[in-house]
Amino acid sequence: MIVTIGTKQKTFENHIESVTPLIKWIEEVVNESDKHFSHLLIDDQEVHEQFDLVISDKITEIEKIEVVLKTESELLNELYLSGEAYLIRALPEIEKLTEKFYQTPDQEAWGGLEQLIEGITWLDQLYEAIDQARKQPLNWDKFTFIYTKLRMELVNLEDAIKMRDQTLIADIINYEVMPIMEELKLVFTACIDQEGERKDVN
Repeated sequence: MIVTIGTKQKTFENHIESVTPLIKWIEEVVNESDKHFSHLLIDDQEVHEQFDLVISDKITEIEKIEVVLKTESELLNELYLSGEAYLIRALPEIEKLTEKFYQTPDQEAWGGLEQLIEGITWLDQLYEAIDQARKQPLNWDKFTFIYTKLRMELVNLEDAIKMRDQTLIADIINYEVMPIMEELKLVFTACIDQEGERKDVN
């Protein structure tokens, strides 16, 4: 199989003993590059995690592996797009969730609340990823302010969940979490429009 990283290529045998040296070679080349690792294309299929396991499982049939590298600006743009897309999808569902907790939340509603907590945690990880970049967006102060508020409300929400206080849960989501998320969506949109790009827009 042929492994390609930019202009560099190397051939590896299709057996399990090749996996470790293959991964090591990729890491060495990426570390020498001024770009950042994004994902692998294994026979034109995108792979974003557990690379060694995926390669091991398909080791006898893989013909080519392409290592996709991106600039920091490209990676940041992807984070902005992911954040905006999540919030566009999530906000209508969160509004429905709030209505359920103002009434009588069923098991599905409690499951939706757990998904909301996971979503806020994922947004926090997104923030940390942006924070680790060499250059933050122009509106970084606004980002930080919004995320600080969101983290505070996450603590309040978790306390309300522990008390099983469904009205308090609904109030926190309705009057605190949702407005913060609306604000965050606007910030992501501003980052894309001012510093990034939308590849699907003509």
